[in-house]
Amino acid sequence: MPTYKPELTPREQGKYLSIARELEAAGTRVDIPNEWRENERFLHITIAGSPESLITQLSPSKVLYAFRVRLLAERSGTVQGFEVETCWDQGVFPCYPEGRPPYRFSPGLDFDFDEVLNHRIESLLRFRRGDVCEGWLLAMGYKPIPEEYGPGRPAPLYIVLFDQFSQQHAESGEFLVERSARTTRSAARPRTSLFAPEDTPDVKERLPGKASRPPESLVSSRSGNWTRREIRS
Repeated sequence: MPTYKPELTPREQGKYLSIARELEAAGTRVDIPNEWRENERFLHITIAGSPESLITQLSPSKVLYAFRVRLLAERSGTVQGFEVETCWDQGVFPCYPEGRPPYRFSPGLDFDFDEVLNHRIESLLRFRRGDVCEGWLLAMGYKPIPEEYGPGRPAPLYIVLFDQFSQQHAESGEFLVERSARTTRSAARPRTSLFAPEDTPDVKERLPGKASRPPESLVSSRSGNWTRREIRS
């Protein structure tokens, strides 16, 4: 009786391709399907660990996900959307303001407009091979973080970026959970690099890339109230 083997999801394919590449680099002969090579992700994603990147529960029903990321293009392509995937909240959504105000979530907790990648991705963030882009990815959720995650146990999640072909490029991580909105401005202060020391002075860096709009559902902000925004057809 024939056995049915379902197709791999893009994330599973990316995982197995990464393992195959490691085996190949170690000298093991590996038969990698051509379609895998053709769909190989174009971005190398690095996420700064906590406390730089942090999950902050602003209230019992509002959670901020703030990640400092570094994107290195291994080939040309475009980022047109991103998601934050968790096991406790399937409705986490990216934040996008109107105009050029800072991304402000509570008193003292704001992010400089020029240091956030959300609106850059909304306008399609384009890369050529070798381009590097650093900045914040900010998202909001309305379900509290499970109590099992705290100071001794960081919360696991995936950050998923979508390219112009809707292919997923994911990176996982575990991040500390802050259950108080009393975060100071210095916690959100941007660095010029993921690898810069804590006392690096503030420097505003313009990141490359502009274009039209993404195919994902977005959000907008007025006076700190974040709501979903539908995409125009």
